Amino acid sequence: MSTHEETTSAHQAPSTPVRRLGPVPALRYVTAPNAPTYRAIMEAFSRAKQRYQIELNEREVLELIWANGDAFDVDDERPLEVSLNSLVDWGNLAVSHDTPRAASLKDYYRKRYVYRLTAVGEAAHRAVREVEETVGRSGSLQTSMLETIRDVLYKLVLEQRSADPDAGKLVGLLHQLHAAFTSLTEEAGLFITELGRHLSAGHRDVEGFKLYKQAVLAYIGRFVSHLRRIEHQVIERLRELHDHGVDRLILHAVSAAELPPALGDSDPAAAWIAEQEQRWRGVLEWFDGRGDGELRWVDRLARFATDAVVRITQTLTRINERRTERVDRAADYRRLALWFSTCDRDEDAHRIAHAAFGVYSARHFHIGDEDDELVHPSTSWWDATPAPIPVPLRRRGRQSNAGRAATARDFSESRRWIEQLRRRERAQVETARRRFTDRGRFCLSALVSVNAEEFALLLDLLDEALCAPRSEDGSRATRTADGRLEVRLSRREDHEDFVEIITPTGRLRCRDYWIEVRDTQRSQTTKSEGLSS
Repeated sequence: MSTHEETTSAHQAPSTPVRRLGPVPALRYVTAPNAPTYRAIMEAFSRAKQRYQIELNEREVLELIWANGDAFDVDDERPLEVSLNSLVDWGNLAVSHDTPRAASLKDYYRKRYVYRLTAVGEAAHRAVREVEETVGRSGSLQTSMLETIRDVLYKLVLEQRSADPDAGKLVGLLHQLHAAFTSLTEEAGLFITELGRHLSAGHRDVEGFKLYKQAVLAYIGRFVSHLRRIEHQVIERLRELHDHGVDRLILHAVSAAELPPALGDSDPAAAWIAEQEQRWRGVLEWFDGRGDGELRWVDRLARFATDAVVRITQTLTRINERRTERVDRAADYRRLALWFSTCDRDEDAHRIAHAAFGVYSARHFHIGDEDDELVHPSTSWWDATPAPIPVPLRRRGRQSNAGRAATARDFSESRRWIEQLRRRERAQVETARRRFTDRGRFCLSALVSVNAEEFALLLDLLDEALCAPRSEDGSRATRTADGRLEVRLSRREDHEDFVEIITPTGRLRCRDYWIEVRDTQRSQTTKSEGLSS
């Protein structure tokens, strides 16, 4: 094969058709030179449709523009009809003759047109409005959407386990899942963009920015902590749905999707299934990754939190640098001139000059005679009696007054004390963990009193469990943020009263629960030891 043939075959079109993306004429009215007039006309048609008006003539368009108070430019050289015809050419409006309003034969033959908003024009105007509404929005990190995603996935798991899943319910759950993901990702993207813009802008109110910094860091920290808390629950349900075949659920749900009839060669059912499968892959990759080494979006959000801390710190550094007085050579000379101008005597000015520029006499000339009165200061160097010079100054050109170096401090005792303190704290936490773990199910009323470490661990366990969704039997099961402990919490049906637990800081009063805590790491170690033996 020749080189030309190799090049030609390498640049051949792929087997699948390629969709070429071109310009959209319906959006030209936003960037055209007479954009304010076009936009005022489109806004008039949009508001007319909200009042169920289908067609408008030129006079009605003008009245609506005036009623809306929109700015537009219409003169004799470019009448409103020209702008309307331009919108017709771009596909935003459709035009037809206004024959029903003709009162005479003369009116019938006169050019009288009515215009109506097309589907393309309505979609273009809706897109322009969304762009304008998006500008300036700060976005948010929605923890509620994370809980919605978790709960919807749990309901999908229950439908998958069912012998006869409800198709209508599956369609509703899929729509809820994708709506929650759309809201979560869009709001997070807006929040990241707005935060970056805010950090890049100048800030003169340092105290206000410090408060803003603390609020943002706490806000991001809460979101990431909540994300890490329910991450494993979402991943487990995603994997269960994927392993048991989520495509079967989608095929079962398409019967209740209320799709329009097929037009030509298009198949709405196949397009809906392909769209749902693509969305599901996006949901799976968001939490579980693609398996090609790329960071999951969950980890990207955690990295974004770290980057936000770094950027906020850098912004504070720049603000502090701007607050400090700028130090340069010109500022130094101006300050020095001010000091010179305030000197009353020349001797003071000389001392300032010596201190500022370091233009002293030769180093050995500062060595005084044993008797200063024997030699007058005005005596020439050649005529004066030589002064004794120390040997180090004569040999090295400088005389060191440095004494013996100080002995380095020994921090070994402090390090041992800190290590002992850390070991004691870890032992206390481990003792508290052993009190609750692997002892089976127990009720809170059995805990008469707890120490500080046990109380802190108990609060963490209750917080983790109460944030988990309810299962079919009414219990709540979850894992701690580090993944070590598995907690299961359930209400006591035979005991509805509140219980009191004595703590080092007071009394904890809460409902009585059955609680079971299991150490997953210890269980895995036991299993591995059994397998190895």
